[in-house]
Amino acid sequence: MQNNKSKKFAVIANKKARNAQKINNYTERFAQAHLEFDLFLVEPQLLRDTIDSCHQKYPLVLVAGGDGTVRTAAQICAHSPCTLGILPLGTLNHFAKELNLPITPDEMIEAINAHHTKQIDLAKVNEFIFVNNSSIGFYPRFAQKRDELSKSYNKWLSYIPSFFQVLKHHPKYQVSLTNNQLNMTFKTSFLMISNNLYSHKFPLTIERERFDAAELGIYVYKKGKLSLKKIINLLFRRPQDLQIEKTSLPLEIKVQQQTKIRIALDGDTEETNNPLCYSILPGALKVLVKK
Repeated sequence: MQNNKSKKFAVIANKKARNAQKINNYTERFAQAHLEFDLFLVEPQLLRDTIDSCHQKYPLVLVAGGDGTVRTAAQICAHSPCTLGILPLGTLNHFAKELNLPITPDEMIEAINAHHTKQIDLAKVNEFIFVNNSSIGFYPRFAQKRDELSKSYNKWLSYIPSFFQVLKHHPKYQVSLTNNQLNMTFKTSFLMISNNLYSHKFPLTIERERFDAAELGIYVYKKGKLSLKKIINLLFRRPQDLQIEKTSLPLEIKVQQQTKIRIALDGDTEETNNPLCYSILPGALKVLVKK
């Protein structure tokens, strides 16, 4: 693959992000390694426009942030020649960990100099692209409550009260899920669609081994509303109440008695039209990876 060492790249960070100061750990090492880059520290409302502008001008764009920021960048860089690199400064960074992306400044420098890249799949629901998963039911309600409380508390501290509040009151939906392979109807409080399939290793090992199988993973909780005991069983045992399917074909999900519905997308939430139309986008994104 052609060496990209001599080409200038862009580094973009949300200046209001909690870990924004950690960007210096990377940029200082980049300068010491004599890499040429332009740094963009931007207000949150300018992040999308900055990524959009840079991905048209630079062959490589490094975006600092968590899974929500990665999703924004992926939506912009999809189906383009631009390579996306991730500086994992978010809360959980599932995407960077599962894909084994360069994490440390030195790993990032090595990957940039060698220009190691990989084409990976993305997934889409209605007008939204996502890199990890999308869900309805319990998790969107939890994420919405967490974001409300995090305005007053540390984001990590907001997880606990949000979880228990939503555990008491979360929706259950009547759902139909159809394509040319599947025809399912069910009541559920948790339905998740993933970009490629999560592993079945229990307890607690929930990750993807591939990002290029061109498949949607489907996960349906079949026993009504969730409880603490049920969630523990889902995490620590092979779940009998969780139906798991996969498909490579576009998928339509209709939620009864809803014209709009709130969904989770890589940890964030959005309101969108019902029905939900999911599809896999094979090889849609080029990312910077370890050798």
